[in-house]
Amino acid sequence: TVNNRLRKLSAFMNWCKTNGYVADNPLLGLKVMTGPAKEARLSFDRQDLTILLDLAELKAEARKHPWRYWLPLLGRATGARLEELCQLGVDDFIEQQGIQCIRIDDNSEGQNLKNASSRRLLPIHPTLIELGLLGHVESVRGTGADRLFPELEPVRGKLGHAPSKWFGRYKKKRGITDPRKTFHSFRHTLIDDLRDSGVQDSLIKRIAGHEDGAVPFSIYGSRSPLKAMVDALRHIELGSQAQAQVAELGHTNQTSMDTETNDD
Repeated sequence: TVNNRLRKLSAFMNWCKTNGYVADNPLLGLKVMTGPAKEARLSFDRQDLTILLDLAELKAEARKHPWRYWLPLLGRATGARLEELCQLGVDDFIEQQGIQCIRIDDNSEGQNLKNASSRRLLPIHPTLIELGLLGHVESVRGTGADRLFPELEPVRGKLGHAPSKWFGRYKKKRGITDPRKTFHSFRHTLIDDLRDSGVQDSLIKRIAGHEDGAVPFSIYGSRSPLKAMVDALRHIELGSQAQAQVAELGHTNQTSMDTETNDD
């Protein structure tokens, strides 16, 4: 398709930029949209990410609801679907091949997957570790809760109902009003960024949990491409303000969020 060819050309232009042949990549993010696709969800641009992932703003939002802090950051860093993130258990944070990972699975009660390809392991983005995600996991585990966000209650079987509504209000309050930009846009943005960085489509599909019959990797076995995923996710930045604030925090900061479950 035209878009597949544009992605390949964009990857080549990124190589040219890296090696000093051109100053910029004029094809970055370029897509052809036709028919119903014109109304499809949009990716976030860099300014959107800077606005949405401002740590001070997220902390203010999360005073009573820790998921308001972590879900946007997890969405950006993993590209996972909102429901996949909302149903994470504390036991879904594991170490595999010496790499800290998030397991997206349906082994526990209340966990559901879109399809078999959705079952996957994802390396935890180093910025999330810097921000204290693993410390938060252990804090929740210490309360005896099974789910990472135990205060979320299902609505019509979906744990993501309240987070989806909140995120819609949050983005509008922050000046992002295009209805085609939703929480799911984090997923589109990660996929676009990986493609623009020249990451192979087969690996992107593994990260996103998309079907790809050509990929022979087992889900959790020794052939799972975790190290390749680590390299790919290095291309993902969590917004300029978040990155700058992480640099200030250093390695000693472990963000601790209140696990109070009172409603607004």
